Amino acid sequence: LLLSLPALLRAATFSKSLALAGINASAATARLSTPSAPAALAFLNAAGLDPARPTAKSLPAKVLLLAERSRLELRNDDPAAAKASIEAAEADLAAAEAAAGAGVSLRAAVPAALHMAAAEYYKVVGPAKEFYREALAFLGFVDVGDEATLGGEERLQWAFDLSVAAVVGEDIYNFGELRANPVCKGLEGTEHAWLFKLIMAFDDGDLEAFDAICAENAVVMNSQPVLTAHADFIRQKVTILALADLAFKTVKDRTLTYQEIAARCRLPTQEIEYLLMRAMSLGLIEGMIDNVEETVTIKRVKPRVIGSGLQEMADRLTNWCSSVEDTLAFLEVETSTLVTN
Repeated sequence: LLLSLPALLRAATFSKSLALAGINASAATARLSTPSAPAALAFLNAAGLDPARPTAKSLPAKVLLLAERSRLELRNDDPAAAKASIEAAEADLAAAEAAAGAGVSLRAAVPAALHMAAAEYYKVVGPAKEFYREALAFLGFVDVGDEATLGGEERLQWAFDLSVAAVVGEDIYNFGELRANPVCKGLEGTEHAWLFKLIMAFDDGDLEAFDAICAENAVVMNSQPVLTAHADFIRQKVTILALADLAFKTVKDRTLTYQEIAARCRLPTQEIEYLLMRAMSLGLIEGMIDNVEETVTIKRVKPRVIGSGLQEMADRLTNWCSSVEDTLAFLEVETSTLVTN
């Protein structure tokens, strides 16, 4: 996995319709060919979503039924119908939430059902970033520690799919939330532990750890088509995150040289300007590039969820407080001299 200059310039050309079904193709195919899907759909349409039925007049009930219908339509190999059901459910959920604001209770199971259906849809159809968004939202509405709600194998599958989507998804550059998610932490100690280590490497912008993980797990990683198809993009992403982490840790002097960036990001200096431009276009950093002096002055780094960096931030704050105290002491001495004179 090597980053080249063309890889940086291809940033906007990656597929926007990535199908994550390739992660577990055999299982996905089995689900899509479920024989009972047409019969279940007929039952829902005739009995559950009939406008004359009480369930069709209850917004939360309609959301639940439409979400289930979308899942069945997806299994019946009709993604267009599944998408239409999701959109209808989203409209009803918005209306239900508005009613909830007026004092009507809304159980967490209602939005959870919709987000699960949407996540399953985007897992098959893409793009990866939409699956990631919907999957995180679904997990936020369920008790992930309850085996009855989310069984062990199912939880592991969500963790795997969510992590892969984060790695290959466009515009996903904040890995702190995923790293802290208890579902994804469940990858540790399993055959997919390498994937959680990969997430940590992305979160830290650690190219050395990234290269070590890729080398140690080359066989299993190369067996995942979605990873091999986006090898250049994956390397590009972790390189950009290495730059963002370096900018985040630049405290006293907000200026970085091309040489410093090249050493951290493992790139030749002639590619640093393009790396900086890409990071700025993504909104990860803001600053001023001086291509003559080969420096960049960092003005702002995009906020992110912080996990392992809390102690480092505390140390930085302590150093800052010490610097302020030294400055104050210096001013007191200089001020007293002025008054004396």
